[in-house]
Amino acid sequence: MIKLTRKSGLDAPSSPSAPTEPPPKPRANLPPHRHREERFLTVKQVALRWQISERQSLLNEIEAYRTQVTTADPLAEDERRAIKPVTLRNYLNNLRWHLSRLVEAGVPVEHFTSLAAGVDVDLVKRSLALRLGNKELDDTTKPGLSALMTAIISVAHFLGVSDEHYRQLKRLADKVRHRPQGMTERNKERPA
Repeated sequence: MIKLTRKSGLDAPSSPSAPTEPPPKPRANLPPHRHREERFLTVKQVALRWQISERQSLLNEIEAYRTQVTTADPLAEDERRAIKPVTLRNYLNNLRWHLSRLVEAGVPVEHFTSLAAGVDVDLVKRSLALRLGNKELDDTTKPGLSALMTAIISVAHFLGVSDEHYRQLKRLADKVRHRPQGMTERNKERPA
């Protein structure tokens, strides 16, 4: 084995009898490694585990949604573009959060046998209220609410809900739409 150093560039080959450096000691003050998402989420914010066998119809609809929104149809009338996989993942994460919080809030899990149940206007309002919690509706809370509504509207479009139902969802989305202007507070505080 040849070692590279800063001084000479090459050292003599190391022999098996040469003493080796001990491995670096772990720092005692560092917390154990956690998955990236777990660092920012509390137990209540993690989505519920769904029993797949009981929700097969819902899973089939989600798979059909996944296929339709990630493939573009050049002959379609509405000319919607295919969304990127990262966008789809975010939509599905928001949808999972939405359904899980509703179940935690007392909506029976049996209610969600299809995606149509998840885009009911009253349940969407309830989910928005759960996401908002005791916070004010401002520029710090609107991004999450807006992302949730974008995902729900995408699913509603996939399902082909009625025009009135779609308008109601769009009105809710307009109330929570995030329209950033200028720099965020965090970026304003950063040194130039």
